[in-house]
Amino acid sequence: MAEGSFSYGQAVAVITAYHNVFIQDDPGMHFRRVIRNAEGQRR
Repeated sequence: MAEGSFSYGQAVAVITAYHNVFIQDDPGMHFRRVIRNAEGQRR
C-alpha cells in the first residue's frame, strides 16, 4: 500500500481488497487503516 494520507473512500477500497485491513475511527474526522496479522494483532 502507498505511504501517506488516504481519503476515506480510498481507505474503504483498500479494506475491501484485503481481509486483514480495517478502518479504525478516532473521534471526529480522523481515521487510520489498521493491518492485523493472523492472530489479530496490529502490525
